[in-house]
Amino acid sequence: MRPHALRGFTLIEALIALVVLSLGLLGIAGLQIYGVRDTQNSYYRSQAAIVMNDMAERIYANVPAVQQGRYGGFDTRNVVCSTSPANICMRETSGTASAACTSDQMAVYDKFSVTCGLPQNSGGRNGGVADLLPGGRVQIDCLDSAGGVLTPCTQGTRMRISVSWNERLAKGEGGALFGQSIQMVVQP
Repeated sequence: MRPHALRGFTLIEALIALVVLSLGLLGIAGLQIYGVRDTQNSYYRSQAAIVMNDMAERIYANVPAVQQGRYGGFDTRNVVCSTSPANICMRETSGTASAACTSDQMAVYDKFSVTCGLPQNSGGRNGGVADLLPGGRVQIDCLDSAGGVLTPCTQGTRMRISVSWNERLAKGEGGALFGQSIQMVVQP
């Protein structure tokens, strides 16, 4: 007589296959978590670049205030978003802008807008560095020829625009926040 051939899986083979499949799925879930975190961090970097370019464009558009040192030494931590500047130098909503602004008034408004953003229909403001980036901060320094910080700014000096924010490490890396920053040097 011929012995019967075994057919199908044994219980042990099925359990081993289930364990291997489970480990693979856990690995995919871990990759997904890293992907989401890295996508968020990339979003923060792009928002920081947008804020930095916005500030650079405002500086280039208001050279008289730059020459008077109105942008140098700026830090968004010194701006109070609950108090709007006396002069609104652009049309923020469907209303009208205030009377023509001087270069000094425009510099005050520029710094306020970059920090606090524009008004929302529901009230409050949105779109400033304080809303776009966790721990977001913009700083502007005037630089001498060797790259050192000048105080006060003088006409024709280069200006360094720094944008900083916090990103989160993965839980396996401690889950803590760490600071990031980007910088641009302009000479209006």
